[in-house]
Amino acid sequence: MKHAYLFAAALALAIIGCGGSGTGDTNPNPTVPGDTTNSSNLMIEAVLAPNGAEPSNPANYVVQDPLNIETNQNVKFQLVSYDSAGNRRVLPAESWRTNDTGSVYGQLGTNSGLLIVGSRTTDEELTVEAVYQGRTYTTAYRVRPRQATLRGQVLDSTTGKPIRGASVEFYNSAGTIVGRVRQPFQGFFRASVPLNAAFFQVRSESLPAAFRRAFRFEGLNYEAGSDFCRAPLPALSFGDNLLTSNPDEGQPDESAIRIIPRSQAEPTLDGCFGG
Repeated sequence: MKHAYLFAAALALAIIGCGGSGTGDTNPNPTVPGDTTNSSNLMIEAVLAPNGAEPSNPANYVVQDPLNIETNQNVKFQLVSYDSAGNRRVLPAESWRTNDTGSVYGQLGTNSGLLIVGSRTTDEELTVEAVYQGRTYTTAYRVRPRQATLRGQVLDSTTGKPIRGASVEFYNSAGTIVGRVRQPFQGFFRASVPLNAAFFQVRSESLPAAFRRAFRFEGLNYEAGSDFCRAPLPALSFGDNLLTSNPDEGQPDESAIRIIPRSQAEPTLDGCFGG
C-alpha cells in the first residue's frame, strides 16, 4: 500500500473531533488549574437521555456520536475526562452554549447541557461549548434525520481496545458518502445512516501511526482509505442495527472493525477482490 499519511495531524484532528480540545488554551502546562486532570483528555460527549435526563446508573449510558444526533432525540452533553486506565469522570461544567442561537435545531439547557432536539435537520456542523474552571471546551454536533442506527466498534486487533477517534465512512451503492462516525473512547460507536447505505470504509488518516492502513472485518482484510476496497454492510432497517451480516450468531466480535498494528505482518487484502 503506497500512501503518504500525516499521522500527527490526523491524530490531532481525531481528538478535536471527539471534543477533546480546549479552545483558547495556550498554557503549555496541560493540567487544568485546581484539577489533576490532563486537559488533553478532557472532551465533550453526548449521552442519550430519552426521558430528558441521562440514566441514573452510568453503566447504562449510551454514548451518541455528536455528529450523529437524530431529530427528536434528547441528549445530555457531558464534559468528561479519562485517566490512563480509561476511567471516565464527569466534570461539573459551569455553563453550556451553542452557536444555534435561535434554537432552530434544538433547545440547549445552559446549566444542564441537555439538548432537546427538534424536527429540523442540518448538514452544517454546529458547535457546543462548555466552560470549566475558566476554560472553554468545544465539539461539533449535527442533527440528522431519523434513519438506521448502525452500532459497531473500531478495535486494535491485538488488544481488543477501542481506537479512539478512528473515523468510519458509509457509502451507498453509487459510491456517494451518506454518513460518518468516530469511535468513542470506550464502547460502541452509533452511526446514523440511510437504509441505502451499502459499504463502509475506515479513513486511513484517522488511524494512529502505530497501525497499518488495513482492517479486518468478518474474516476478510481490507485496505483503509481505498476507494476500491470498501467492506459491505448488512441490510439495514429503521432502529438499531449491529454492524455484522451474521447477527444470529450472537458473537459481539462480529460487530468489530479490527485495525492491524504495524507489529503484525502486512495482511493479504483478500476483501478487496470482487468487492
